[in-house]
This record gives sequence, C-alpha cells and structure tokens, in this order.
Amino acid sequence: MIKFYDKLSQDFSKLLESEYNYDTIIEVGEQPNIKLFKAHSVVLYQRSLYFQLKLTDTKKNNIINIKLPHISDKIFNIILKYIYGGTISLESIDASGILDLLIAFNEFNISESVEYLQSCLIDDNASWLRLNFSHVYQISFLNENFKTLQQFCNKIVEKHPNLIFDSDDFTTLQENALISLLKNDDLQLEESKIWDKVILWGKAQTPNLPSNYEQWTKENFKSLKTTLQNCLPHIRYFQISNDDVLEKVKPYKKILEKNLWDDIFTKCVSPNKPITSTILPPRKKLSIQLPPRKSPAITLSSSIITLDHAAEISSWIDRRSTIYDISEIPYEFKLLLRGSRDGFDGKIFHKLCDNIPNTIVVLKVKNSDEILGGYNPLTWTFVNSGYRYIETTDSFFFSLKNGNLKESILSRVINSSTAIYYDHQDRGPWFYHFGVNDHHSGPNKWQYYCQDNNYQLPIRSTQDNFSVDDYEVFQITRKSLSSSIITLEHAAEISSWIDRHPTIYDITKIPYEFKLLLRGSRDGFDGKIFHKLCDNIPNTIIVLKVKNSDEILGGYNPLSWKFVNEGDGYIETTDSFIFSLKNGNLKESILSRVINSLYAIYYSDQDPWFYHFGVNDHHSGPNKWQYYYQDNNYQLPIRNTQDNFSVDDYEVFQICNKV
Repeated sequence: MIKFYDKLSQDFSKLLESEYNYDTIIEVGEQPNIKLFKAHSVVLYQRSLYFQLKLTDTKKNNIINIKLPHISDKIFNIILKYIYGGTISLESIDASGILDLLIAFNEFNISESVEYLQSCLIDDNASWLRLNFSHVYQISFLNENFKTLQQFCNKIVEKHPNLIFDSDDFTTLQENALISLLKNDDLQLEESKIWDKVILWGKAQTPNLPSNYEQWTKENFKSLKTTLQNCLPHIRYFQISNDDVLEKVKPYKKILEKNLWDDIFTKCVSPNKPITSTILPPRKKLSIQLPPRKSPAITLSSSIITLDHAAEISSWIDRRSTIYDISEIPYEFKLLLRGSRDGFDGKIFHKLCDNIPNTIVVLKVKNSDEILGGYNPLTWTFVNSGYRYIETTDSFFFSLKNGNLKESILSRVINSSTAIYYDHQDRGPWFYHFGVNDHHSGPNKWQYYCQDNNYQLPIRSTQDNFSVDDYEVFQITRKSLSSSIITLEHAAEISSWIDRHPTIYDITKIPYEFKLLLRGSRDGFDGKIFHKLCDNIPNTIIVLKVKNSDEILGGYNPLSWKFVNEGDGYIETTDSFIFSLKNGNLKESILSRVINSLYAIYYSDQDPWFYHFGVNDHHSGPNKWQYYYQDNNYQLPIRNTQDNFSVDDYEVFQICNKV
C-alpha cells in the first residue's frame, strides 16, 4: 500500500491558509491583543475532543464562534497548523514556549503531541527545566498525561529535594505532588525536615490559623488535621530523632491519631517496647562516592598566582557569570617576563612583551598579601616622545583574593578612550593610573591612584606608591580544541551552522564548548562503546577522518542518541545536518541540512546513523562506514562516491553553551 501523507498534510494546510468555505471563527487572546482564526468545524471536530464539545454551541449566521481568551495567538497558531497539517515547527519557540504549548495541546486533547513535546523538553531543554525546576515540577502534576515529565522531575527531586522543599513557592504545591514526594523511598532528606515542610504546607492551605500555635484552639488543630489527612500517613515518624520528636512533632501531636502519638513517644523513651502502629521503612540513603579529583586544564608557571586565580582571570576575559573550574580553563598562560628572573627595567619589559596581544600583568606587593594586576587585550609598545592613550572596551585591572582579601576585586574600564597608556621606553606597563611609577623612582616602584571616571572600582584602599616582591607578564592564548581531527576553524564553522548564523564565527567568539565524549582510537570503535558513552546526551557532533584521504565527514544531532534492542526507528528533527569539512583537497566545506525531517536520525543497535550516512554494519568491521546519497532526505551530497570506507579515527562531542 502506497501512502502519501506528506501531500495530504500539504493540502489540508493550504485549506487552512485559504479559509475556503470556513464555518468557524475562533477568537484568541484578550483585548487589546485579540486575534481571529477561521477554520472548518468538520476538521476541528475530527481532530480534537475539546472541539467536539465546543462545536455543539449554537451557530450565529451559520458561523460557530468560539472564544479562547487564555491562549496566546502564537501558541494557538501552532496548534491549528498541527490540527490541519500534522506538523509542529519549534524553530522559533524557546523552552518556556514549548512548555506553554504542551499545556495547550493537552487542553485540546491531542495526546500524541503531548508525548512528543515532553520528549522535546527533556531531550533538548534539560538545563532550562532544571533552572525552572519548581515551576516545571508543579506543572508535571497538573495532568496524568504529563507522566513522562513527571518521571523526569521525580528522578531529580529524589537526589535534590531542596529544589522543591526550599523553593519560594513550595506552599503552592498541589497535594498530589506533595504526596508523591512523601511516598518516595529514595527521597534524600532528613525526616524531621520533611515533617517541618509538611506542617508549613498544611498551614498555608488552612485559612485563619493563628501564627503562634500556642494560641491554637481545638478547632484549629482539627482543621490542620483535615488538610493533611492524605499526607500524614506517609511520614516516617519512627525515623525522626528523639530530640526532634519532642521539639518539632510534639507541639502538633493533636493532628495525629492518639495511638500513633503514643507509639511515637513510647519509642522515644523505651525503644525496645512493642508498639501497634505501622513502622514505615527508612528512606534509602545514597552512598556518596566522591568523584575523582579533576586534573588542571593547564600547567601554570607562576610564582605569584595560582590555578584558581588563572581560572578567575579567564572568566573575566570571557565575561562569564561564573568562574571556570580549573579543569576547564580555556586559555594557556605563557610566561613572557618575570621580574626576579629577567629584570625590572622598563626596557626589558618592552623587549620581551611589546607587540604581543592579550597580556596579563600580575604583581605581588612587598610586605603584604596583595596581588594586583591588569589585562590588556591589545599590544604594548613605547613612544619615543610624549605619551599616548589607546582605546579598548575590554581591558580591566584587579586585586586577587588572598589571605586578607576574601573576594577578588574586578575593575573594568569605563572610559575606553584612555584605557591603556603608552609612554617612553624606560617605563613599564601602564593602565590608566595604575602601573610602574617612573624608572627614576626605582625599577620596581609602582603606583596606583583611583579616578572613578576611568575604571569601575578601586582595587586598593590607599593611593600611595609601593614596591613589589616580583611581577610577571603572561600572554593569554586560547587553548586548541581537544581533537585529533578538527581545528578551531572547523569548530567555528560548525557552531555557525548550528546557529544558522549567516557568517562563520571568529574563533575567539565561538559560543559553544566542544566536550569530547568519545574518541575511537582511545575508547574503541565498537557500537556498544558508542551507546555507553554517548546515549541520552543531546546536541552531539560526530566527526571522522576517512582513511588514506584528507576527507573529514560528520553530522550534527540536536536530539540524543538511543540504543534500540529490537527493530529500529527514524526520529524527526528539522535541525540535523551532515557535512564535509574543508581540507587539503576541499577548498570549501559542504553543509547538507535535512530536508525530510521525518527521516533525519536513525536509531538502531549499532553506531550513529544519519539517513544513509553512518557505520555500515558491525559485522563489516568496527570502523567501517557507509554513505550513499538520496536527494529527498538531505540537501547535498557530501561525498562524490557512495562506497563503503574505513576511518583513521572518529570523535563525538557534546555541544554545550558557554556559560
């Protein structure tokens, strides 16, 4: 049987666009942002149980009018296109919008899309879900159809219960969500804190309770007991310490059954005495295994700053909101000059450091813990006569944390036109009002004074001249990519393709980290290795070096890879692509985006497969690959042959946003 679903979808989509013979007007949104959609009742009736009920409304002038004030026109437009054409485009929708779309699709009783959108959120937007966890967790319990999202949230909350219990909106949690938490044997939280939070939640749901429980009446306790009647049976009372029982549980004993309170108290004073109440098992405590200590990303040759300082400086250069881990420092610190080794004279500085971009100067103030310094993204030089200011918006100076300074001070340039100061050859480095005072004062005499209209913050509490024990100058160079196959230029090009950027990113402005997950020559070429190291990780790039050639091929999967025990399956996405990167024989890279999104990615029990491009078969050998071209699935051919081929190596990277 031949199926022409694509053509059917296109025809129904055209019917929606043409509005031909419409008999329904749907008013979406509220004033002043109301939008009208024209549709066909027969299509709406067949595609949505929600509309089956709504379409019983009386017609006016042979037109059915439906009002949906609580839904945005953007969301409803996507839903209506799906009702007619069976397609969903999420390209311009962020994670928050997908969540709104999920709620709306569920309201319209379109179940297949509800499951699909939950998978999109979990596979492609997990970091956003975690950042907005409390809100997402509450939504996951709004409806039984959100089970997939609910299970995802439950796995997280087991290990990190404070995401919910300590959230500002904890008391707005639905009862079924709270009960689900209380019933969880793996919840990693002390039982006494669980009790505290249950009482807090119960008070919030019970109106007119005095703030001081000592002023409560019998009716107040009875009201709280009624509120918590479905929660109290799931508290592990006999896992609460004696002190906490007396301090926390006893004040509220009137909300417990008398027999239960008697047994709790009995266990406190006589642990071996038998009781009649059911003793729930203790919650399982995870054995915490500390991860192996991370190795530093660089070797630092400094007598002044530490790796932690280097990580902080690197974060400032990249304007990150958080400090790099020392295992993730993206720069090499190449020592150009050390005063105690090379000399403190200005001429030495200019000889060793001039005309070199991106330098850090650090110095140790004599007879103190102070470590001061500055970053110049331009180059140093000297002028033979007079002086000159150089403009940049990226310079900064700083005071690094030490024994007396708990937090480092970062001071970025404000007046960019006077950021860097060039003087005669005998003078060393100068940031505006911070640098070597004058060679006549001595070779290691420095000066700092603050003027708040040039750099943001003062980095010293005094503005005196000072001497240094030592000073060092480093060139800051971005580390090369952790790949034996692709270069930073390749990474910039791939990043541009992911973002659909019209031009290729500069290598200094690549917005992504390429996190190496697998290297065939290191980890093995077997499909099981691939699935072990790469499954369930979204946004991956695969690159491979074809044996006995310069060819570098690869593909991008915005979803996650999965192992399929039996059978196989194609996965839909509009964002995947395959490519051939420029090399000695190929002057321009070839980008081939998916056309037929229904067949973008192929799941099996073998290695990665984009439609007609991937590992040929594990029986053919562990590094045998195959490519053949069909122009109805991906845009362009990326090879001029369609033979099987071997690879020298292949690598898989996760593509992560830089923080």
